[in-house]
Amino acid sequence: MTQANVCIMFKRTPLGLQNEHRFYDADFVVYTEGEPRADGTTSGDEFFWSHVFCNRGQRFHIKSVGSKKNVHEVITDITTNNLNNILAALDADYDRIYVNTIKDRRVLYSYGYSWESDLVVAVPFDKMIRLFVNLRDYTALAQRFNSYIEAQNLYLARACIIDARYHKCSVALFDRSKPQSIVLLQDTLDPCLNRKIFLKKIQTVRSLANVPFRIPANYIISGVRDFFGKTVLTLLYHWFVRATSSFHSRNRLDMAVFVSALIANSDFHDLEIQRNVHYDRFFANL
Repeated sequence: MTQANVCIMFKRTPLGLQNEHRFYDADFVVYTEGEPRADGTTSGDEFFWSHVFCNRGQRFHIKSVGSKKNVHEVITDITTNNLNNILAALDADYDRIYVNTIKDRRVLYSYGYSWESDLVVAVPFDKMIRLFVNLRDYTALAQRFNSYIEAQNLYLARACIIDARYHKCSVALFDRSKPQSIVLLQDTLDPCLNRKIFLKKIQTVRSLANVPFRIPANYIISGVRDFFGKTVLTLLYHWFVRATSSFHSRNRLDMAVFVSALIANSDFHDLEIQRNVHYDRFFANL
């Protein structure tokens, strides 16, 4: 029996759930997506949410339980049995666009499509660029970075609308298990979506299904925030790699190290950042 199955079996007991926080000497147990690991390491989801829940004045134990479906089962137990020491934190995906989010003070959705998106919407550029290269002046790179994010925000918004429309079709626009499969990397251009692959898939999907779709009137699409987060984070990583590739003294970071450093260096409390305002509303209602 896998650890994930043990977690699911344990969580089905309301009394066990309600008292689980005592086992971890915490005020709350927070269930998240991500595969649970037996070797003491954490999933990316768990590592990210542990930083979001850090320094909030209460003790939180973060616990991965696998798929979003598993987290939804926990949420059903929370709401059905009115459990107050159990919380859930999960990716929004396209739930806001589909008007399909769960409204409950014990449920926290990512600000963007996923936790990866929440990293990209507020990159601590000064800290991250120094992991790649030491320069006397980063002004030019910072301006280049801001221009890149602005351009990607516009283009990815269009891709997001198309992806959201056909997301539930039997034929996928791209393989979500391979987020780099639609990323185009070239020596002469900044990383971007591979338009040829994307457009070819769109033509295939459109020929199979005419899907009625409407974005909620009060929802404004932001490409960097709302498109598939793992792909956006992949674009971000490769931008840093390419932007510093001409410096002989640059450091080489693989993507896993880059993502961990991005989580560790992000500020999740500064209320000048709209993402953090979203989190703060959740914590204010606990």
